[in-house]
Amino acid sequence: MKPIQARALCEASDTGALVGEIGAGMGKTLISALLYTVWDCKRGLLLVPAHLRQQTLDEWAKLQKHWRLLPLYDLDAGAVSGPHVRVLSYQSLSTVRFASFLDEFQPDCVVADEAHFLARTKSARGKRIFRYLKQARKTAVLYPGRPWVKFVPLSGTMRRKSIRECSYLYEAALWERSPFPTDYPDVEQWCYALD
Repeated sequence: MKPIQARALCEASDTGALVGEIGAGMGKTLISALLYTVWDCKRGLLLVPAHLRQQTLDEWAKLQKHWRLLPLYDLDAGAVSGPHVRVLSYQSLSTVRFASFLDEFQPDCVVADEAHFLARTKSARGKRIFRYLKQARKTAVLYPGRPWVKFVPLSGTMRRKSIRECSYLYEAALWERSPFPTDYPDVEQWCYALD
């Protein structure tokens, strides 16, 4: 395990949250695979770009030989019982077919690999993810016994032009512990000062 992977997993275990601004080739796939086990998740969702979906399934199969991981299934796997992770592409999440997928599957942990694919909050996938996370948080606040839905954005290019691109990712992952402001006017002022 690389030091950055160990540090990320320790941080996730200690705080119950993680934002991974980790560069290419630094091991985000292993981090995402182990997070579900570290947090004892029952229904995990791994979001990846469409061109990386099959590669992710293949790499997960290789990692399972050396690590204790939850089984990873494609969406066409049919009915699966027991703790597991489903892999879904951002492009699929944007389609009408998957409009109600999050509410039906109800993942307790969503890991967004290459999270910059959620940079546009007004896109269908952005709306669906952030609506689900806000609703789950509201439910957890109303019913204290219910666990929080964890959201983990992982990307080496989360901030390309503006902090506006990543401030809501930090908020969804860290909530009140986010280092960025959570009010739109404050985010705009920070953008004027820092971008």
